[in-house]
Amino acid sequence: MSNVNQELVKMYFEMNGFLVKRDEQFLILNLKPQSIDPPPAFLIKSGDLLAIGRATVAIKGWHSDKFFPSRLRNSPEIFGFVQPEALKITKNFFGGNKFKKILIVSHLPAKEEMKKKSIKFLKGKGIDHILEFDSILKYLIRKVKPNHNYIKSDLLQLLRLLKCYHLLQEPQLELFK
Repeated sequence: MSNVNQELVKMYFEMNGFLVKRDEQFLILNLKPQSIDPPPAFLIKSGDLLAIGRATVAIKGWHSDKFFPSRLRNSPEIFGFVQPEALKITKNFFGGNKFKKILIVSHLPAKEEMKKKSIKFLKGKGIDHILEFDSILKYLIRKVKPNHNYIKSDLLQLLRLLKCYHLLQEPQLELFK
């Protein structure tokens, strides 16, 4: 997996107040989790992270692929982080406390029927939440300030420069399509 994907996800969770541990597994800890109503859905967005206290995260940023049921069935490596040995490591790390299992993917299918089938398959494998990669990128683009120097992160610095030179802009409200 691309180190860029991992770095973007790490920055995303850190900007949302999580501590991130990254070696053989990607583990996150929210120091100030809050309950939200309604609780987070299966497909989560940035605002839903408030309710997540701890989680193990797998990043499958296969950016040109959609995660159709057939793709999921034919790619068992996607589910390595929810296998018993990996879950045992995670449980030990979190001191036996409950944790969520979050899978980060490029896209779920756009057609509702296929999306529902993918979600059903993912839930059956023990996944608690899905986060699509575009949510992460949109969040980072929105949060990066053009007048702030991000000397500790090459990726955030690159987003900053793209914003400074108007090569990257926040989404605009479209009144007329």
